[in-house]
Parts: sequence; C-alpha cells; structure tokens
Amino acid sequence: MKKSRLAPFILLAPLTMLCACGGLTPLTFEANWYANTANKENITGTHEQLEYEVTFEGVSGEFTLSYDKGTYQTELTDSNSITLSDGTVKTGYVYTTELNLTGRYSLNGTAGEDFHDRYVSTVEFLHAGDGLKPVRSRVEAHATAPRSSLPSDIETALVVSDYTVVTEYKADLTGAKVTLTGTQKTGTAEALDIGNEKEINIDNNGTYLDNEQILFALRGVNLATASTLRSYDWVEGVIRSVSVGSATAADYTPHENLTLNGTARTEAIPAYTVSFAYNGGTNTGATRSLTYARTASADANTFRNVLLAMDVPVMQNLGTIHYKLVKAEFANK
Repeated sequence: MKKSRLAPFILLAPLTMLCACGGLTPLTFEANWYANTANKENITGTHEQLEYEVTFEGVSGEFTLSYDKGTYQTELTDSNSITLSDGTVKTGYVYTTELNLTGRYSLNGTAGEDFHDRYVSTVEFLHAGDGLKPVRSRVEAHATAPRSSLPSDIETALVVSDYTVVTEYKADLTGAKVTLTGTQKTGTAEALDIGNEKEINIDNNGTYLDNEQILFALRGVNLATASTLRSYDWVEGVIRSVSVGSATAADYTPHENLTLNGTARTEAIPAYTVSFAYNGGTNTGATRSLTYARTASADANTFRNVLLAMDVPVMQNLGTIHYKLVKAEFANK
C-alpha cells in the first residue's frame, strides 16, 4: 500500500494544543452530562442526542470558500459490554458524532464544483469513575481541503481524501495500534492509496484521551481553572499535549430555535467560554472557541454542561465555521 500524506479534515482534525512540558496532573472528571452529577458509575439508561446548526462566515479574497447551512449531531449511550483488549468487559459509553457540509471553492470569481464533506466518528470509553479511559475509536471521513492559500487554478486547487482511522488501545492504556486506510486525489490525477499502521506508546504522564472524545470530556472538567491533557494526532503521527486555559464566565444567549427535551428554551444560560490554539506540525490552526453551559446544581444540572457553541477557523484563513446547539434530548438521570 502506497504511503501518502493525509490531507486533514479541515473542521475536525485532531484537537492538538500547546502546553508546557513536564509532569502533568491527572484530571478529575465529574459526570456533568447528568442532572445528578454524582452518577459517575451509575450510568445505566444513558441516552443523549444533540443537534447543532452549522454556518460559515467566509472572508473575501482571490481564493474563497463558501458552505451551505450544515448539521452536526452527537449521540451518547451507555454500554455494559465495553470489551478491553485483554478481554475484560467493563461499563462505559459509546459516543458518536456526524458532521455534514456542502460547499464550494472559488478562484478569481470562478466557482468550482459543489462538494459534500462528511465526518463520522465513534469512540468507546469507560465511565467517569474510571477517568473516561478510551478503549477504541473509529473515524470515517470524506474531506475536501485546499492545497495552498492561493492555487494557480481551481481544477488542481483541492485535495480530496476518503479515509478511515481505527485506534485500538491496550487495556492498561500504555499504548495503542492506529490503522489508517483510504485514498487521496488531487484534481484529475489518479487517486493514490494511503495508509499505514502504527504502534504508539502512551506513558502515564497526566490524562490521555482519544481525540474523538475530547469535546465531550471537557464537559466533566472544571473549566474555571486551567488544565492539560494529551491525545494522539493521527494527522502528524505523534502524541501532543492539550492545554485548556481558564474560562471566561458569561451568560449565553441560546439559538432562537433551541429546544431541550422538546421544550423551547429562550432564557440566558450561565456558561463558560474557552479559547485555545493548536501547536506544532503543519496542520495547526488559529484559535478556537468553545462555549459550555456551567453546572447549575450538583443534583439539578438542567443544561448538563452541554457544548452550546463552537467557532472553528478553517485552514488557509478562509473563514470560520460556527456551531450552535439547536436541539438537546437528555436522559432523565
């Protein structure tokens, strides 16, 4: 199988971020995705579905990008049959996400063909009492990315990748096997097979999380103070540190169509906003912004510390993707 450099999915590439080196303090996770946050291990009956409206704010220039309104959906369920690599069966979660966007690139006023990008992920991990330890993950993506900030012609401006990334962790989380398969195509050139299989070592320095669970896991972290974790960047093929700075507290005005368990919610929501940036490698991005609901009460946590909004700059400074929560279905827990 030929090896080729993977063009990252421009919206959900690994959430690798800058941190100071040295020993890291392990994170403690609260079960803030429940109304009763004490449910660290009592997770039976979990079923959460979230839906986000995805919009795009482009910038003017010779080479531009536009997206139609898209969707981002997540689902969280419990499982009493999470099987570790050594055969041990434990209780934990299955978390899935799906992003769908249709867009087009333009060069000097000439628009290229419409494309549809899709990113689907599934990750299994243990409950908060076990530190949300990842067990396995799978990513499937069709991604259209620019080759440069100003290509010479629209026909060869883009790299289209279809790929799958499967990560299987050792039971003691001292390592993992990461398998990449897929194809990559530039313009009218013949598609190349891409792929590799890599064994990675994970030491016990602080908290390690799979990239596909990070956005969810931050709901269980005390965002009022800075924290650091680590994750594997499968685009660059290295483990990186992830630093989350202390958050800014402010009320959040919900999307005009936000419903919670079928009921419209229009009141201001107490929230935390965290800004962070990527560090290292060739696929780093500008600052992202995440807004999470704050814990209302330990035993009456109405908004479950849900991710309310997210702003993601696009590669090559072509604009910003905005995610806003429009529908939440929470389990009665």
